[in-house]
Amino acid sequence: MSPDWPRVSKNERHGYEEPERAAAPPPAPESAQQFHKEWRAQGMHLSDSRRDFFMEMEAYANRRAAHLQAEVEQQKEWSRKLAQDADKVAADLRAAEARRRVLEEALAQSVSLQSHYAMLLNGWDGGDRLQFKDFEEWIARLRALAPGQEEK
Repeated sequence: MSPDWPRVSKNERHGYEEPERAAAPPPAPESAQQFHKEWRAQGMHLSDSRRDFFMEMEAYANRRAAHLQAEVEQQKEWSRKLAQDADKVAADLRAAEARRRVLEEALAQSVSLQSHYAMLLNGWDGGDRLQFKDFEEWIARLRALAPGQEEK
């Protein structure tokens, strides 16, 4: 290549126009309100086709906002249902605790009665029947007889 020849790009050699370099984007707005204000101001002095483009963009943004609002409402509904489920679980837990207390009291009375009869029969026939002071001692004895049964 001769140094006298002008430098020509491949596109120019083949008859294509060189693409223009894009300008740097404007700085990002500090807030959504500022962006909206600048965007609307730019749209007012543009040609009809650009104004239509911006109107379409605004319509899209409004549709997207409506979609996101619907998702937020759906999330609120799910949250409300989860809260109701949590309330139901809490109520069920309170009911189970009340049933446990009733059964615990019945077991305590049953163990007391069994211990009383064990004492009477031991006195009658000289046997060596176990007597428990409370149901917790009786449960401890059951666990000792059945190894591998962890407390639940």
